[in-house]
Amino acid sequence: MLLTEKDGYLLDAGTLGEIESARTQGLASTAELLPWMFRYNEQVVVNKDSALMACFEYTGPDTDSQSSAQLLGLMHQAEHAFQVASRNPLTFWFITHRRRSDPYAPASMPDPYSQIVEDERSNAFKTKSNYINRHYLAIALSASAGLDRVAGRFFHAMAHEKVGPFRAVMHALRGIWSDQADFAYTSVELAAAVKDFEEQLTRWRASLPALTLTRLAGEELGGFLASCAAPAAPRRASVAMVDFLDESMSHGEVIPAEDYILFKAEGRKRIGVVTAIPAAHQFYPARLRPHALDDLLKVPGELTISHVYRIQDADASARMIDQMGSYHRTNALDLRALAAVAANSGDPNYAPREDKGRVEAADETEDLKKGVSRGKTSYGQYTLSVTSLSAPFHSDQVEEWDAAMEQARTTAGKVGDALIGAKFLPLVETLGALSSWTASIPGAWRDIARWAPLRAAVVARAVPLRTVAQGSKENRHLAATMKQPSPALAGLPTDYGTPYFWTGFYHDIGHTLVSGETGLGKTTIVNLGWTLFRKYLGSDVFVFDRTFSSRIPIMMQGGVYCDPEDSSEGRLTVNPLSLIGDVRHLKFVKDWICMLAERRGYVATSADREELEKAILATRQLKRKDWRLHAVHVQLSVGSFQNALSEWVGEALNARWFDNALDIFDEIAAGRAAAVLGIEMGKLLAQPDVLIPYLIYCFYRIQDRIESRRNSGLIAPTFIGLPEVWGFLEEPVFARKLAEWIDTLRKLLGCVWMDAQSPERYINSPIYASIRDNVPNRIILPYPAAKTSPSLRKAFTELGLNPQQIDQLAEGTPKQDYFLTQKDGFMRKVALRLDPRSLAVLRSELDAQALFDHHRASGRQDWREAYFEEVVRGSNP
Repeated sequence: MLLTEKDGYLLDAGTLGEIESARTQGLASTAELLPWMFRYNEQVVVNKDSALMACFEYTGPDTDSQSSAQLLGLMHQAEHAFQVASRNPLTFWFITHRRRSDPYAPASMPDPYSQIVEDERSNAFKTKSNYINRHYLAIALSASAGLDRVAGRFFHAMAHEKVGPFRAVMHALRGIWSDQADFAYTSVELAAAVKDFEEQLTRWRASLPALTLTRLAGEELGGFLASCAAPAAPRRASVAMVDFLDESMSHGEVIPAEDYILFKAEGRKRIGVVTAIPAAHQFYPARLRPHALDDLLKVPGELTISHVYRIQDADASARMIDQMGSYHRTNALDLRALAAVAANSGDPNYAPREDKGRVEAADETEDLKKGVSRGKTSYGQYTLSVTSLSAPFHSDQVEEWDAAMEQARTTAGKVGDALIGAKFLPLVETLGALSSWTASIPGAWRDIARWAPLRAAVVARAVPLRTVAQGSKENRHLAATMKQPSPALAGLPTDYGTPYFWTGFYHDIGHTLVSGETGLGKTTIVNLGWTLFRKYLGSDVFVFDRTFSSRIPIMMQGGVYCDPEDSSEGRLTVNPLSLIGDVRHLKFVKDWICMLAERRGYVATSADREELEKAILATRQLKRKDWRLHAVHVQLSVGSFQNALSEWVGEALNARWFDNALDIFDEIAAGRAAAVLGIEMGKLLAQPDVLIPYLIYCFYRIQDRIESRRNSGLIAPTFIGLPEVWGFLEEPVFARKLAEWIDTLRKLLGCVWMDAQSPERYINSPIYASIRDNVPNRIILPYPAAKTSPSLRKAFTELGLNPQQIDQLAEGTPKQDYFLTQKDGFMRKVALRLDPRSLAVLRSELDAQALFDHHRASGRQDWREAYFEEVVRGSNP
């Protein structure tokens, strides 16, 4: 069904002043709305009102990562920046484009079950309402008008064009009437004005260092202007700026209707509903909180948010304050009071009844004027508008129009709720929709009707100086090091409706602390992390497991799982003597065997070490199958050294740990086993004499594998998981070694993930200084006790969190919320609800373990598929 006028969509075209004539004479060109005239250079646009304009894309401090003191400091910094700008006629447009995020394509994974997890992450991203906020700042320097322009032209003609006083006066008088009498500059004057503008921009940027400003130039600048001019057009990163910009950029239509605007461009349509704030003071909050407008960045819909602030100089601000004072004094007496004053005009003692509020307001204006004259405060004209956009649609079918209209109005309702929550009184524009929408066009200000006179301190609290960090879609460090695309681990949903692209890296460091109480999802996030880590080509995964938490996902993904306590015939073992075939390992093997003796209380002498070296070299001459610890032991002289090693060889109880024929790391190196290895460490934690040499050997083999692959030209990251790391850190020998490894492995793309039940475990460890400096990434689960526990709050403070962030930890939802933090104070709460298919691969509960063992022992070739299908079926009864 096609639309007709009776369907309720009556459309008006053109600017508000031309609606009536446009109905009879045809649509006015949208070029009339655009303020841009031509491009002076790659970075500066000259507007029709002779203003010079520069545009930036920017990021500010993260919304969730600043303490209250830091936030107030940012507001003061912004207020000072506006005061710096008040010396010149600058106008600022803070424009936020909130647009739906493009879905990311799943990466190619090395096995079917890690592919399922990756695919489901991509599907979850597509089904969520994910948006990207892009923040822009446009700054325009207006041309001087009246006597200021006369003086400026006169001195420019004298100093730069070298003309006499008479000709300089004649030249200057052309600009006496206003800034619209003609174009404000000659070509020579324009070059000087641009130079001065650039100097002002440099000073202003220096006054607000908290913002990271990226100057838009060339086609990138054109892409931004085009997206503002035609909201219905597909966004393009690059658009050429040619000829006169208003004509070349006006490729869309802007059609105002009763309470919405229809945008058209390139066969696409969008409906926009504009929300604005009336200028009267009663529509603004009595006191604007610094984070009052943060909720606008959480609205589930596509928006364009625009704050425009036209700075006034001191003289203009003083005149405005005088007018405010006069207004309050005039209205301090109502008609009845005025009549009484007239009736008692001859009585010198008569005191009229005045409105005390008005009198106090008038008196306050004197203090305000003093602040302006002393340069302590500045004023300007401010407006806020929010355009709620529907998704693009193409046809004229009523159903599509109804859906688009419903979407735009629903989003506008959410915008209104956010503004009301910030104590504003917003309204949805009708006749003024086009006027308020033009606030979203950088450089446009003449058509805006709603201007409120506000102090710079108030505007500094309103404009979006803080932004929502969205992570990085690509792991830049891995991409640069591996010379191949390296996408983020995942895009995770947040409270802001924007995805956080989680890389697991802080600059070039992938080491991570995980902290959470038992049963709240710690194992899930770790298993998910290393599974997604496998998207990087050639990556290795080594998990030193506890209570078989990673056994199912490791074996489902084709990895091998080693239980040192396993007594079966085909058990997986380690054999450090397998290294002696390569002379570069001989020193390590000798030192490692001496460490075994030390674990039994004997410290090898130099004579012992010399004899041991001979025994190792002799063992090298034996057949490969005889390279075992027992072969070295029998060659040693009878004595204390041999006795100390006796417990580790032959039929001794501890011989099963190291006196073996095969070594799982050799199987991996030879390609006979996948480089996804899990080792159950639960019972070893209770046997420190075994634990330490076992771990030191494993880490040596891991580091050697990384270095060997790098020397052969294969550069790939390695994941190393240490669950319940406090058990390892209680052993001083291993703790010192771990401190060395986390520094060394970082340079080799090694990523060590450590988890513990409490942050206090990290803080109290003997190597906390090394952890603090070298492990910058943290994943923290909700801690309800963080609200009231002084020790917990102290520990989280030590990890770099501020009081507001710690309170968020206490309010998080267990098994759903995860807090991704970094040592620089950054924190982002992400919501992670895994689907049944992913959980079937990653889960570790006892019932899942039993079912897994049942299918594994079935003898079926497709036992993994059978297990997976039964678990998924049980999750979806």
